[in-house]
Amino acid sequence: MQDDAAKLRGGDMNWDDIRYAVALYREGSIAAVARRFRVDKTTVSRRLKAIEGQLGSRLFERHQGRWTASVAGQAILARALDIEEQIASLVRLSETAASEIAGIVRITALDFVARDFLLPGLGSLLAAFPALDIELVTSEQSLSLARREADIALRFARPQDGNLVIRRLAAIPFGIYRSRHLPSSENSWVAYDHNLTELPESRWLAEHQPQATVRFRNNSLNSLLDAARLGLGKAILPVYMADRHPELQPCQNTGIVLERDLWLVIHPESRHTPKIRAVSDWIVDCFERGPGQQGE
Repeated sequence: MQDDAAKLRGGDMNWDDIRYAVALYREGSIAAVARRFRVDKTTVSRRLKAIEGQLGSRLFERHQGRWTASVAGQAILARALDIEEQIASLVRLSETAASEIAGIVRITALDFVARDFLLPGLGSLLAAFPALDIELVTSEQSLSLARREADIALRFARPQDGNLVIRRLAAIPFGIYRSRHLPSSENSWVAYDHNLTELPESRWLAEHQPQATVRFRNNSLNSLLDAARLGLGKAILPVYMADRHPELQPCQNTGIVLERDLWLVIHPESRHTPKIRAVSDWIVDCFERGPGQQGE
């Protein structure tokens, strides 16, 4: 294993091929890697064969339809993960030295946060900085700041990593909503699946509706919204998100049932980068204005 890992230090390694191997290590699926890099599955397979041919050993084994690292692959991919973060760190350091607010800033946020808080003021940001480009990734997954999958993250969960730079943006209110076509006497619910029992929404439902009949479960907030809109049951949803849909109505006499803090998260090496600082200041301003407000 040491010999295999050492080969990564050779001058003939193609980092692009290694990136595909690292992605498969995380995703476990060639189809998922193809979607991530926007290529076909044949390209992914070819890249993997290339890196395995250079190393002279198989990096992956397929078990029950999922690709997992082989014994040799575990040592090699562990080194590749370190290299990936080191490259990302070098890029961040070089950007910190820049004086111009220019280039791409990648933001990740939940769909309703992006739509209700960020998009209305995006025009003013781009007008103020013509050389700046924004990539806004609406995802419920926590993209890695260390690997530069995102430069700025807006998250409900407060990061436990003490090295990250965090700032509380707002308390997001949640209410109980149902379809206007769902009878008021109906007490069926849609809720997060059993892997997400620690979320405040799941805890509230368990505490206040212990006998609730949950007709549909999912791990996606957007899917729960759609299920409620289709009349499958009541749902605990962000007020700003649910109020955009006329087919939904708040359940009477419930009001705001909980609030969740939303956090702005930045890698510490990026905090003084001019473009990151400009965009993070703009995000704070968006939340001070409130949802749906156009920037000046």
